[in-house]
Amino acid sequence: MDISFWLEKFSFNPKALLDYGFVQNGSCYLLHKELETTGMTAVFCLSQSAFTVSVFDSDTNEKYTPFELSDSTGNFVGTLRGKTEEIANDIAKRCFTSKSLRGAVLNFVKSLDDTCTRTPWKRTPEYVTLNLNSGKWFGLVMNIPKRFITGDSDVKVDVINLKLAPDEIKSLIDFKTFFPAYHMNKKYWITVLLNRDLGEEKLFSLIKKSYDIVKNKTKNSTVK
Repeated sequence: MDISFWLEKFSFNPKALLDYGFVQNGSCYLLHKELETTGMTAVFCLSQSAFTVSVFDSDTNEKYTPFELSDSTGNFVGTLRGKTEEIANDIAKRCFTSKSLRGAVLNFVKSLDDTCTRTPWKRTPEYVTLNLNSGKWFGLVMNIPKRFITGDSDVKVDVINLKLAPDEIKSLIDFKTFFPAYHMNKKYWITVLLNRDLGEEKLFSLIKKSYDIVKNKTKNSTVK
């Protein structure tokens, strides 16, 4: 069964994999894990581009093909899938690192004066606004299907909308990391894909620019 969707959001730590029990085989890492009470063994195979799991009979070493078929149903197949999912989750927890910069963004915002973060929409608690204490936004962090900005995948990704000068927005748009603003004014806002291809220093600099633009505009409005 292909579970490569994990690699859309996470990168793995080779040393952590070996400590967990994986064995390196060329460019792949293999893990054999007995599935208690089932008489079956799960084999996880992980590489830079793919993550799969297959199930074999522990006595005969024959592949259990119903596990591979998406339309297979029944208590036994369901039990196998539940157990392999638990193991995959544990592998991700112990051996994977998020590619997203969401946490780093929220921590950086705390270092800026007169700011707070809010989750204004109950139905989408993963959407976080970056605000001045006055209430004005200078950023919006969202978790959206990637196809909303690239058109090529339903996997959800973290993005941030920032307010920048129109000329800078034009120079940044590359349709890889920087995109025309999703759901906001494309002249004054830009959407940035939060992945590790974008360095924290560059990202924090853009957040600070957005913060300064909104703060200065608010200050000037107050003076008038």
